[in-house]
Amino acid sequence: MKKIAFLFLFLAASCTVLSGNIPLTFVVWSDSHFGAYDYADTTRLKIIDQINAIGQITPPEGFIAEKDFIPDFLIHCGDITERGTDVQWNDPNSGDQQSYLRTISHLRPEIKPYAALGNHDSRKSSNIRDLFAAMYKGTYYSFDCKDVHFVILDPYSKINPAAPSLDDTQLAWLEDDFKKLMPYTPVVIVMHILPYFDKAFDRTSRLDQQSSEALAKIISGRNILAFLHGHWHTQSVKEWNGIPVIAPAGFAYYRKGCKNCHPVLGVIQITDTAFTIYTYNWENRSYNNTPLYQKNFSIK
Repeated sequence: MKKIAFLFLFLAASCTVLSGNIPLTFVVWSDSHFGAYDYADTTRLKIIDQINAIGQITPPEGFIAEKDFIPDFLIHCGDITERGTDVQWNDPNSGDQQSYLRTISHLRPEIKPYAALGNHDSRKSSNIRDLFAAMYKGTYYSFDCKDVHFVILDPYSKINPAAPSLDDTQLAWLEDDFKKLMPYTPVVIVMHILPYFDKAFDRTSRLDQQSSEALAKIISGRNILAFLHGHWHTQSVKEWNGIPVIAPAGFAYYRKGCKNCHPVLGVIQITDTAFTIYTYNWENRSYNNTPLYQKNFSIK
């Protein structure tokens, strides 16, 4: 129980001021699908072990860090579980690698865990949404770290993974959340799927057009650094209304269960002048020297 207890205290922690010398650094994983391909496999637990030790691995050129740095936090881009059941969220009777809370209880206490809900987490009426909301104070929420504002959205409030959308209540909350920010505050938005901007994507992989238009209106003119998502099990970089839409991580479970997927984590650094996403391969235990994405920005 002691391993689990610290998870409910992380929101009280604070971050220092963003600077070029001490950047905000966080790790992104996604699509862990606890409950799928479990058996006796320990892949997810090994990934957590690597996240704990990532500050001891030789970083790529351009990476800013003191020796043996510790990430500020870890964020999950959704599809935490395979079927959204409570035992896949936390099962004290199974191995530590076979449920979400038991696995992330192995995180270093300095690394705060955040997460977004995915379509697999929101199946039917019996799912982990209430358990998720109890931990994160809602199925959608926001937090701040080192002058950067993070927004976690939930497109499955109607419990219809086949037709994701943002309801009026969530959009009103988001509008109020942005009203509390200075116009130049750097913002990162996280959601399991993409916004609507290309009909080539099936409707389960993106928001509906109405929700996307409402979202675009709310964030118009804001200093949005990126829109992060998961769902595809691969890394990608696209653009929506001038905003980079990025899947920084691939998948995080039994390798043979997803042969063509990307076994990578995103390691993101934000200074007061730059936003950079590095790729870390959890199979090879090494970084790709070329950033997945990089852009400069300013804080007034």
